[in-house]
Amino acid sequence: MDPLSISASAVALITICVQSVKIIKDAIETVRTAKKELLKILNGTNRMRLLLDQLRGLTHQLGSKNNKILLAFDPSGCEEILGQLKRLVDKLAKVETFLGCQFLVRRSKFEELVAGLKNQEDDIRLVLLSVATANVQAISISQVPQTVAGAEDAPSPPYAETLALTERSLKDTALSPDATSTKKPRVEQDESMKQDMMFLAEMDPPSTKAAELPTSKEVRGPPSQSLEDQESTLWLPRVPANAKDIRSRTATISTMPALTNILSKVAIWHGQLSRDVYDSQYLMLRDSLANAAFYGDWTDVFEVIDDAHHLGLRSWPNCHRITGSKQCSGWTPLHQAVFLSAPEPVVRSLVVQGASRLLQTMWTSSDELPYRNMTALEMAQVLGYRNLFNALSPVIHHAIPPSVLQALQRRFHSLIEGDMALLPQQYPLRLPELELLVELENPEMYFPLKSPKTKTGYIYRLDGRNLVVMSLAISSAEELRYFRITEQNVQELQDAIFFDTS
Repeated sequence: MDPLSISASAVALITICVQSVKIIKDAIETVRTAKKELLKILNGTNRMRLLLDQLRGLTHQLGSKNNKILLAFDPSGCEEILGQLKRLVDKLAKVETFLGCQFLVRRSKFEELVAGLKNQEDDIRLVLLSVATANVQAISISQVPQTVAGAEDAPSPPYAETLALTERSLKDTALSPDATSTKKPRVEQDESMKQDMMFLAEMDPPSTKAAELPTSKEVRGPPSQSLEDQESTLWLPRVPANAKDIRSRTATISTMPALTNILSKVAIWHGQLSRDVYDSQYLMLRDSLANAAFYGDWTDVFEVIDDAHHLGLRSWPNCHRITGSKQCSGWTPLHQAVFLSAPEPVVRSLVVQGASRLLQTMWTSSDELPYRNMTALEMAQVLGYRNLFNALSPVIHHAIPPSVLQALQRRFHSLIEGDMALLPQQYPLRLPELELLVELENPEMYFPLKSPKTKTGYIYRLDGRNLVVMSLAISSAEELRYFRITEQNVQELQDAIFFDTS
């Protein structure tokens, strides 16, 4: 078969795969029946789509240069197996009858379909190998099958399965004789202590002792009113007596260690504005960061961020002063660095440590800046600091139209506000801005909500033009809820699944 004909055939097959992936994902997220079998089919279908897409592109280029070449590819095998897939998908699309799908399509049929998809993958790889040996493009043959069929191309398991897998790995670690602790030079804590700190951070606020804080910081008096910025989320944890206590506590709470492991890698949205919900020692550390940034003491700024990191507290380059109201300015150390014309290496260091270049202020003085909500780059433009433009220009990893992000954000905010309306006591919040996700390689953030009467939070992640949300009640593992937010609606799920593109 000539390359251009193969390329044309692949287009129709890719369309079936794309439609099938969407429907199978919807089925997995909204029903409980045959989830394992469907996950296998979803993996196979997505790998098939990626391989066909690769085949389409390469054969089209090959055909445009030399249409006399013939390749040993018969699309009938793909058409037959994808025809079977389409019949299954048609049944899945009828949600009301899907509960009986196990009886309509026996388990052996599922296995037969998975095996058929695998056979077609092998056939397509052979064609890709033929294309590569034609020396039309400089392609690494070893990369084609590995890149397309590698683990990163498979959909990430549902949240619940991720928690279970992580929990098992943590239990294995806890039983390992190598799980001994090594102390950190600054705050004297090991990896197991860090996990315990995060662990406690998502539970009741501990009563932190002053002796547990770094003593090298001198907290200055409050700065002038032109900088009334900041907020935060995680508590300062108390350091446990030993690793044995951690393992004991881990064994008593089933899902929390897994959540802790997941959250330890996720950026934080610092959205609570009330000082009443925080430990006094935590507030002292947060205030020391805000004061150092306000006065332009960059050595102190980086030391506080480093101390916070060692205490298990993350995303501190995006912290601002907690004032207790929605009138705070929201100026982060990056905003202050630009306003004070800090050296370019300082600005770049803040960005490297996680400072968001898309985060806007909440308030600015009209005597100093023209707009209330400004990014650090916009400040640099207004103030004429051209030397900072490159360092402050965002790198976009996920291109999503602004109108789509705004629609997702409105629905996400409505979801949070609906939950907050059910609580007996409310505190001022700054709700998450989804724009920050597009500059993250892993487009996922955690918005913890903590107060004496509130122990909830939201893990949210971009999935194409959708937002996948896990709403959790920190004190109860059974209260996890999953949502998929689109431009049109908010759908509660049995579980959430997405393809990991990070």
